[in-house]
Amino acid sequence: MRVLCLFLVGCLAIHAINTQAVSAALSAAVLANPEGFAKAVGQVGKDAVSVAQSVKSMVANTSSDNATIINLTDNGDCTWHTYNEVAPIKLFTTMQSYMGPNAIVQVKSLGWGSMTTFCNNTGNPYHLERNGLYTWDGQSMKLVVKKDAARRMFMTRRRRMQAVSAALSAAVLANPEGFAKAVGGLATDAVSVAQSVKSMVANTGSDSATIINLSDNGDCTWHTYNEVAPIK
Repeated sequence: MRVLCLFLVGCLAIHAINTQAVSAALSAAVLANPEGFAKAVGQVGKDAVSVAQSVKSMVANTSSDNATIINLTDNGDCTWHTYNEVAPIKLFTTMQSYMGPNAIVQVKSLGWGSMTTFCNNTGNPYHLERNGLYTWDGQSMKLVVKKDAARRMFMTRRRRMQAVSAALSAAVLANPEGFAKAVGGLATDAVSVAQSVKSMVANTGSDSATIINLSDNGDCTWHTYNEVAPIK
């Protein structure tokens, strides 16, 4: 049951962090051009928060293989021709997406990785990342947010924490009494003791080392030097 609860909390945390990152980026973009975004979602006259929420809802379930472009202009004379960025020749593609005035469109190319797109297959090439959300102002393509970036960051942190948890659990099992005393008797079983230790050291500085005294002897003051110091 404990494992299931931790799994559910982790899933909710991933979703919350990813959602918060997307929401913050969207809110900033909407505040920079509230009228353009309002037209794109058909909510002229609405406040920026409502508009940002509507945009987020519209793009929430888009494919991770696609990039999303939001047209902030009243000009719809553009059909995006999208190629895989590594394609050596970019003259024709069937991967075309017409973009109307104040529209939200999906574009994609064959294969995987970064993409290059052209308005009406001419002019300047625009770089796109899959699962990215972009705005178009008639002259430039701007990245608002890459939706999976926050998720990757959280997953990396989560893997590191799992490694720390495993190491702590093994250490506590080797000396449960010593660790229990170190955390002040706040917990008794090994799992609770390991969790208490992890909570206590979670916010220590990354430039510090942590020493846990598992003995009853406190007659020690550590004098710490940089290892390369010539005189200690």
